[in-house]
Amino acid sequence: TSLANFLGAEATNKKDDMRKMAENYMKQKGGVTRSGNVYPLMILPAYGSVSETNEVRFTWTAMPKVSKYEFVLFGGTDANNLSQLSKTSVVDTFMDVTFSDFGVTEDAYFSWVVYPEGDPNYSRYSFKIATATNVRDMVAEVEKAAKAEPNKEDALLIKALAFEKKGLVNYAESAYKDLLTLNNKTAYRELYTLFQIRNGLLH
Repeated sequence: TSLANFLGAEATNKKDDMRKMAENYMKQKGGVTRSGNVYPLMILPAYGSVSETNEVRFTWTAMPKVSKYEFVLFGGTDANNLSQLSKTSVVDTFMDVTFSDFGVTEDAYFSWVVYPEGDPNYSRYSFKIATATNVRDMVAEVEKAAKAEPNKEDALLIKALAFEKKGLVNYAESAYKDLLTLNNKTAYRELYTLFQIRNGLLH
Protein backbone atom coordinates (compact mmCIF):
# COMPACT_ATOMS: atom_id res chain seq x y z
CA THR A 1 0.00 0.00 0.00
CA SER A 2 2.77 2.44 0.86
CA LEU A 3 4.43 1.79 -2.50
CA ALA A 4 1.12 2.28 -4.31
CA ASN A 5 0.54 5.56 -2.50
CA PHE A 6 4.07 6.69 -3.28
CA LEU A 7 3.76 5.85 -6.95
CA GLY A 8 0.41 7.63 -7.09
CA ALA A 9 1.92 10.74 -5.54
CA GLU A 10 4.86 10.57 -7.92
CA ALA A 11 2.52 10.43 -10.90
CA THR A 12 0.33 13.34 -9.82
CA ASN A 13 2.83 15.76 -8.22
CA LYS A 14 5.31 16.30 -11.00
CA LYS A 15 6.30 19.75 -9.71
CA ASP A 16 7.24 18.56 -6.23
CA ASP A 17 10.89 18.60 -5.30
CA MET A 18 12.22 15.08 -5.85
CA ARG A 19 14.43 15.09 -2.75
CA LYS A 20 11.45 16.10 -0.59
CA MET A 21 9.39 13.30 -2.14
CA ALA A 22 12.13 10.82 -1.33
CA GLU A 23 12.27 11.99 2.29
CA ASN A 24 8.49 11.67 2.59
CA TYR A 25 8.67 8.15 1.19
CA MET A 26 11.34 7.19 3.72
CA LYS A 27 9.10 8.45 6.54
CA GLN A 28 6.08 6.65 5.08
CA LYS A 29 7.82 3.28 4.95
CA GLY A 30 9.41 3.72 8.36
CA GLY A 31 12.88 4.84 7.32
CA VAL A 32 15.25 5.67 10.16
CA THR A 33 16.11 9.33 10.61
CA ARG A 34 19.83 9.95 10.37
CA SER A 35 20.77 12.47 13.05
CA GLY A 36 24.01 14.44 13.22
CA ASN A 37 26.11 15.71 10.37
CA VAL A 38 26.14 13.75 7.13
CA TYR A 39 29.29 15.24 5.67
CA PRO A 40 31.60 13.68 4.61
CA LEU A 41 29.05 11.93 2.47
CA MET A 42 28.91 8.21 3.13
CA ILE A 43 28.69 6.40 -0.19
CA LEU A 44 29.01 2.62 0.21
CA PRO A 45 27.63 0.40 1.61
CA ALA A 46 24.33 2.17 0.99
CA TYR A 47 22.20 3.00 4.02
CA GLY A 48 19.90 0.10 4.89
CA SER A 49 21.42 -2.19 2.27
CA VAL A 50 22.22 -5.89 2.43
CA SER A 51 25.70 -6.98 1.43
CA GLU A 52 26.26 -10.52 0.24
CA THR A 53 30.02 -10.52 0.50
CA ASN A 54 32.46 -11.12 3.33
CA GLU A 55 34.77 -8.36 2.11
CA VAL A 56 33.37 -4.84 1.83
CA ARG A 57 34.99 -1.60 0.70
CA PHE A 58 33.55 1.38 2.60
CA THR A 59 33.80 4.65 0.68
CA TRP A 60 33.07 8.30 1.43
CA THR A 61 33.72 11.70 -0.14
CA ALA A 62 36.71 13.78 0.82
CA MET A 63 36.20 16.70 3.18
CA PRO A 64 37.98 20.00 2.43
CA LYS A 65 41.08 20.68 4.57
CA VAL A 66 40.84 17.31 6.32
CA SER A 67 43.93 15.11 6.14
CA LYS A 68 42.82 12.25 8.40
CA TYR A 69 39.50 10.56 9.19
CA GLU A 70 38.33 8.20 11.90
CA PHE A 71 36.45 5.15 10.69
CA VAL A 72 34.33 3.38 13.31
CA LEU A 73 32.53 0.07 12.78
CA PHE A 74 29.77 -1.39 14.97
CA GLY A 75 28.16 -4.82 14.66
CA GLY A 76 26.20 -7.67 16.16
CA THR A 77 23.31 -10.09 15.67
CA ASP A 78 20.83 -7.69 17.32
CA ALA A 79 20.19 -4.65 15.12
CA ASN A 80 19.21 -2.59 18.18
CA ASN A 81 22.26 -3.47 20.27
CA LEU A 82 25.43 -3.12 18.21
CA SER A 83 28.84 -3.03 19.86
CA GLN A 84 31.91 -1.20 18.60
CA LEU A 85 34.17 -3.55 16.65
CA SER A 86 36.93 -1.24 15.49
CA LYS A 87 38.14 2.35 15.28
CA THR A 88 40.79 3.23 12.73
CA SER A 89 42.55 6.39 11.57
CA VAL A 90 42.47 6.69 7.78
CA VAL A 91 44.08 9.13 5.35
CA ASP A 92 42.25 7.75 2.30
CA THR A 93 38.52 7.97 1.54
CA PHE A 94 37.97 4.23 1.69
CA MET A 95 38.42 1.33 4.10
CA ASP A 96 38.46 -2.39 3.25
CA VAL A 97 36.94 -4.70 5.87
CA THR A 98 36.95 -8.50 5.97
CA PHE A 99 34.09 -9.48 8.23
CA SER A 100 35.38 -12.96 8.93
CA ASP A 101 38.17 -11.22 10.85
CA PHE A 102 35.48 -10.40 13.42
CA GLY A 103 34.15 -13.98 13.44
CA VAL A 104 31.16 -13.17 11.22
CA THR A 105 29.92 -16.30 9.46
CA GLU A 106 26.13 -15.78 9.52
CA ASP A 107 23.73 -12.90 8.88
CA ALA A 108 24.62 -9.92 11.05
CA TYR A 109 23.88 -6.20 11.39
CA PHE A 110 26.39 -3.38 11.19
CA SER A 111 26.65 0.37 11.21
CA TRP A 112 29.55 2.61 10.37
CA VAL A 113 30.55 6.22 10.60
CA VAL A 114 33.48 8.26 9.33
CA TYR A 115 34.38 11.77 10.46
CA PRO A 116 37.30 14.21 10.66
CA GLU A 117 39.69 13.01 13.33
CA GLY A 118 38.58 14.25 16.75
CA ASP A 119 35.12 15.42 15.60
CA PRO A 120 32.74 12.47 16.19
CA ASN A 121 29.38 14.27 15.83
CA TYR A 122 28.43 12.44 12.65
CA SER A 123 25.63 10.00 11.89
CA ARG A 124 26.00 6.25 11.39
CA TYR A 125 24.90 4.30 8.33
CA SER A 126 23.34 0.91 9.01
CA PHE A 127 23.50 -2.14 6.76
CA LYS A 128 23.40 -5.93 6.95
CA ILE A 129 25.65 -8.80 5.92
CA ALA A 130 23.79 -11.86 4.64
CA THR A 131 25.11 -15.27 3.65
CA ALA A 132 25.19 -16.13 -0.04
CA THR A 133 22.49 -18.73 0.52
CA ASN A 134 20.11 -16.26 2.15
CA VAL A 135 20.73 -13.68 -0.57
CA ARG A 136 19.96 -16.31 -3.22
CA ASP A 137 16.72 -17.13 -1.42
CA MET A 138 15.69 -13.45 -1.35
CA VAL A 139 16.55 -13.01 -5.03
CA ALA A 140 14.61 -16.17 -5.97
CA GLU A 141 11.55 -14.92 -4.08
CA VAL A 142 11.57 -11.62 -5.99
CA GLU A 143 12.24 -13.30 -9.33
CA LYS A 144 9.30 -15.65 -8.78
CA ALA A 145 6.95 -12.74 -8.05
CA ALA A 146 8.15 -10.82 -11.11
CA LYS A 147 7.89 -13.85 -13.37
CA ALA A 148 4.16 -14.04 -12.70
CA GLU A 149 3.74 -10.61 -14.31
CA PRO A 150 3.14 -10.91 -18.09
CA ASN A 151 4.18 -7.34 -18.88
CA LYS A 152 7.99 -7.05 -18.99
CA GLU A 153 8.06 -3.42 -17.86
CA ASP A 154 5.83 -4.16 -14.87
CA ALA A 155 7.95 -7.19 -14.02
CA LEU A 156 11.13 -5.11 -13.97
CA LEU A 157 9.46 -2.42 -11.86
CA ILE A 158 8.28 -5.06 -9.40
CA LYS A 159 11.83 -6.40 -9.21
CA ALA A 160 13.31 -2.93 -8.65
CA LEU A 161 10.88 -2.07 -5.85
CA ALA A 162 11.04 -5.50 -4.19
CA PHE A 163 14.82 -5.70 -4.28
CA GLU A 164 15.09 -2.26 -2.67
CA LYS A 165 12.60 -3.23 0.03
CA LYS A 166 14.80 -6.23 0.87
CA GLY A 167 17.90 -4.04 0.97
CA LEU A 168 19.41 -5.58 -2.16
CA VAL A 169 20.42 -2.23 -3.60
CA ASN A 170 22.72 -3.55 -6.34
CA TYR A 171 19.99 -5.86 -7.65
CA ALA A 172 17.45 -3.03 -7.53
CA GLU A 173 19.74 -0.72 -9.47
CA SER A 174 20.27 -3.37 -12.15
CA ALA A 175 16.50 -3.80 -12.46
CA TYR A 176 16.02 -0.04 -12.84
CA LYS A 177 18.72 0.12 -15.53
CA ASP A 178 17.10 -2.76 -17.41
CA LEU A 179 13.76 -0.99 -17.14
CA LEU A 180 15.19 2.25 -18.54
CA THR A 181 16.84 0.34 -21.38
CA LEU A 182 13.44 -1.11 -22.24
CA ASN A 183 11.58 2.19 -21.86
CA ASN A 184 13.32 5.47 -21.03
CA LYS A 185 10.14 7.37 -20.20
CA THR A 186 10.13 10.23 -17.70
CA ALA A 187 8.26 8.39 -14.92
CA TYR A 188 10.85 5.60 -14.85
CA ARG A 189 13.75 8.06 -14.90
CA GLU A 190 12.22 9.92 -11.95
CA LEU A 191 11.66 6.70 -10.01
CA TYR A 192 15.27 5.73 -10.63
CA THR A 193 16.49 9.12 -9.44
CA LEU A 194 14.39 8.84 -6.27
CA PHE A 195 15.86 5.39 -5.70
CA GLN A 196 19.37 6.83 -6.05
CA ILE A 197 18.57 9.63 -3.59
CA ARG A 198 17.11 7.25 -1.01
CA ASN A 199 20.17 5.03 -1.16
CA GLY A 200 22.87 7.68 -1.29
CA LEU A 201 23.82 6.87 -4.87
CA LEU A 202 23.26 10.35 -6.31
CA HIS A 203 26.08 12.75 -5.53
